[in-house]
Amino acid sequence: MNKNLLWFVVIILILILGIYGFVYVRQRFAADSAQVGNNSSVPGCIVAGKISKNASMGPKGNFGTCCAGLKEINAGLSYQEPGPDPIGDKNGCVSKMGSGLVCSNCGDHICNASTGENKCNCAEDCK
Repeated sequence: MNKNLLWFVVIILILILGIYGFVYVRQRFAADSAQVGNNSSVPGCIVAGKISKNASMGPKGNFGTCCAGLKEINAGLSYQEPGPDPIGDKNGCVSKMGSGLVCSNCGDHICNASTGENKCNCAEDCK
């Protein structure tokens, strides 16, 4: 009798884990699909904050076109506060190799650091 109960518990645990795994994968897939911009005017366009092109990856580095109203900015350009050992140009802009281009709302008069904007790659928004 105890052996049957043990098998029953094992089967129930396997079913619970299987259902949990299915639900998790399904939710993850839905979240990833939303990041691609399914609700935009161009199916499959790249939303703000996501990389559109990365030349360092060769032909596989072209991920798509930015959604309507967005433009590409250099994801590898960032601001470095001038210090005793300045790096970058006279404005404090530092270029990181291999970062690619990111889609951005640059030009909307809001500096969106969460989508990669800074005063080096979107001076019109980030002063």
